[in-house]
Amino acid sequence: AGKRLNPQLEYIEIDIGTTYCPACNEPFDSVFITANTALVGLMLEMRVFDAENEEHAARIAKSVIGKVMKNIPLNVIEVTDLENPDEDE
Repeated sequence: AGKRLNPQLEYIEIDIGTTYCPACNEPFDSVFITANTALVGLMLEMRVFDAENEEHAARIAKSVIGKVMKNIPLNVIEVTDLENPDEDE
């Protein structure tokens, strides 16, 4: 699925997000279908190269993904420095 976002490079992974049931607190895939309309929550993972810092990496990722997924709100959940994995945001 990530090839639609970037056909040349394979650095975008797409997973269906997880939502927790408000009644039992059990996780389930974030896909809701009602009246032939689907509401889907996706979690996207992208490797960003040559970013100055974690905030810069987040802006690059949102820009690249946002160009393809127009009019879809994007939120950064986590940024991990692959060179220094102990310094998670």
